[in-house]
Amino acid sequence: MSAASENVVPTHAAPKWGLAAAVFGAGMAFLLLAFADSWRLLFQSWGSSETYSHGYLVAPVSAWLVWRMRAQLAAMMPTASLGGLVVLLAALLLWAAGEIADVNVVRYVAVTAMIPGLAWLCFGTPVARALAFPLGFLVCMIPAGEGLVPWLMEGTADATVFALKLSGIPVHREGLHFSLPTGRWSVVEACSGLRYVIAALVLSLLFSYLNYRRIAHRVVFVAVAVVIAVVANWARAYLIVLIGHFSNMRYGVGDDHVVYGWVFFGLVMFVVFWMGMRFSDEDGNAAAVSGSTASTASTTPTPASGSTAAPSTAASQAAMASVVRAATRTRAGGFAAFVAVSLLALFGIHTLQDITPRADAHAQLVQQVRLEHAVLDIPPAFEGHRAVHQGRIPPTEAGAGVQVYVAYFARQHDGGEMVRWGNTVLALVDKTWGTFSRRVVPVDEAPDALRVEERVVRNDNDERLLWSWYTVGGRDTTEARTVKLLTLRGFVTGAGDHSTVNVLLSPAGVGRDQARARLRAAAAEVDAAARALTVAHH
Repeated sequence: MSAASENVVPTHAAPKWGLAAAVFGAGMAFLLLAFADSWRLLFQSWGSSETYSHGYLVAPVSAWLVWRMRAQLAAMMPTASLGGLVVLLAALLLWAAGEIADVNVVRYVAVTAMIPGLAWLCFGTPVARALAFPLGFLVCMIPAGEGLVPWLMEGTADATVFALKLSGIPVHREGLHFSLPTGRWSVVEACSGLRYVIAALVLSLLFSYLNYRRIAHRVVFVAVAVVIAVVANWARAYLIVLIGHFSNMRYGVGDDHVVYGWVFFGLVMFVVFWMGMRFSDEDGNAAAVSGSTASTASTTPTPASGSTAAPSTAASQAAMASVVRAATRTRAGGFAAFVAVSLLALFGIHTLQDITPRADAHAQLVQQVRLEHAVLDIPPAFEGHRAVHQGRIPPTEAGAGVQVYVAYFARQHDGGEMVRWGNTVLALVDKTWGTFSRRVVPVDEAPDALRVEERVVRNDNDERLLWSWYTVGGRDTTEARTVKLLTLRGFVTGAGDHSTVNVLLSPAGVGRDQARARLRAAAAEVDAAARALTVAHH
């Protein structure tokens, strides 16, 4: 047999691939159109943050990985599997939950998972198994990991201060802020190292797939790369502080420290991948494109030993025709079922989200929480609210007053979500203020006491104590995740998504205990109003 003939698609496989590919293409078109808003938000997330800008490249890389397997795939016999329909329906259910609760990352996971499910339905289990990594690599499109930022920031601060002390440099730390004789430093979100961790994770996943055959080797390499990325970020932060310290704060304190950081990280990752190449499996590249060999053998019919060619061929063709008809029915039926259920879900969710905001929300807040006009010292930043009540509870003989901010939300979709990126209870527009501690505390010792998130906010001359919490459907919480779950519960039970964010601020210069006493009294008044406003009225 000539070398050219090795890549020829078997005649019995070609028609089946054409039909399977056509159904897959139609399915992808449906996914993109039916869930267009979710895809649009996903694409926008890549452009809105440098941390996730790699998302633009994930799908093309996945397609390239499939393309380099084309010879092996052509020799396989695509069938159909209802297992793919199960994945599609599970992803649809997950998407519905994310849509109702308005959790973008859940939407992204769901629509991304629909692609492997569709491939499994259209091409069958052997092909889906062969394409496991290219399809699974699509997960890297999802912008996730923000929840790791507080821990990464804390770790960076711990490591930097520890290294400075080992170096003999005097340092005084307060939370995420620390002072050296030459100046003050703060660990902000950009210093967390999340960008480095995600970059290392994505690159190491691809590198390990292309260069290692054994699963254990791949897992070890990815784990080592991620750990090194975290440690490299600690070293980067320490070196930046050293540059600033020894240059008397002339260098390393502006945009140049970003350049230093990426150059240092690039060098570290170069060493990691260079070492990875030295220990790569000799047949790693070949293994990456030959994972379907075993599946090919199991799905390509061969004549039985000792039979004549003509009867064997006739029997094989008859059997193949039967398989084709069964696969066609499975694909068509599964795809039609998914389309029907998707359309019902889209219509049902629209109906559930058709909530009427309370027209008297502002009047109700004004009546229950008496405030005098005042400009807030540190105003929260929330967009999309239906009503907002803010001002100050007048001072008493016991001391200063309490500044209050209550924002009411309902019908939270299309940019009107209470908990979303950009909405924050503490908008530090004035960079002289900084958060020095943050914790969740009960307002008193009662078993069912209201729990609030307490922040100590300072500048050079003053200190504020800030309490905040959310109220959803008459229930209080400080957790964004719980807000989303309560919102989902409200939609499902028909109560709606009536919610408030509640923020209290009081001076603490004369003592935090006195400030907490003032905040405690104000919290009881505000929480009663928030609960009354957000409970279901039937």
